[in-house]
Amino acid sequence: MQSGDYAAAFEEYLRHAQENDNPLAQFSLALMLEKGQGHAADQRQACAWYAKSAQSKQVPYAAHKHADCLASGLGGQQDALAAAQWYQQAADMGHFPSLCSLGELHMNGTGGIAKNPQRGLSLCAEAAGQGSPWAQMRLAEMYLEGDQAIRDRAQGLDWLEAAAGNGLIDAQYELGSRLLASLAEKPDNLDAAVFWLEYAASKGHVAAYVPLGETYFSAVKRAQDDQQASRMLAKAYLWLKAAELRGEEIAGHANVAPLLAQVRAEMPETWVESLDAKVAEHLASLKPQS
Repeated sequence: MQSGDYAAAFEEYLRHAQENDNPLAQFSLALMLEKGQGHAADQRQACAWYAKSAQSKQVPYAAHKHADCLASGLGGQQDALAAAQWYQQAADMGHFPSLCSLGELHMNGTGGIAKNPQRGLSLCAEAAGQGSPWAQMRLAEMYLEGDQAIRDRAQGLDWLEAAAGNGLIDAQYELGSRLLASLAEKPDNLDAAVFWLEYAASKGHVAAYVPLGETYFSAVKRAQDDQQASRMLAKAYLWLKAAELRGEEIAGHANVAPLLAQVRAEMPETWVESLDAKVAEHLASLKPQS
């Protein structure tokens, strides 16, 4: 959508939100204010419109976003108890991920809500069981990094894989990264680690580019034959070149150039043009359509 289209949409939503008290228009207006689309970003005004939309009890996600505002205080008022009520309201209307957000309040035990990791885990598990990829990833994080009493690495990886399989790119990257980090203990995880990192990278998760490039480059020396070595080398170049071109979005991107130079030094010059074209095609595919 062009910026002019956003501006026109913003004005239209504003008119319906004010004149017709339309909860969907109020919710859409809040989203645009939160994202800075058609108007300068204004989190407090976004929260105010989420609250208006939520009061209609017709837009489940508005109730969830209103709860987020209350839990964080971004709307100007922090109230964990009220946030808990609105998360439950959103869940009752069918927005099951809200149960996981409610669980996080119990997990942290803030704002008058007693800390109860088991209760938090149970609520998030209920949301994850309803098929929410976001809740599945958050549940995985609880098992992997939460209170010591509930940590369970095997369960965490299982739920992370469920979220990844349901298409959540952040989960795909996180799963691949964790599997890659476990290779010293479990070298058989290599294929799965590369699979999930490459899946995330193909969808534009730029943080996956460098570990993929490094992994493919290190695999060149272990290749069983020249054909496999060439394939690993080409893959290493592809992802490291993409990392170089998207460098400003990647932490530690200054380290990419020296590694890319090493890869290129081992490549035939005749490969460069076709591989660069593939990188350009990949990056072009990630640009939002206007």
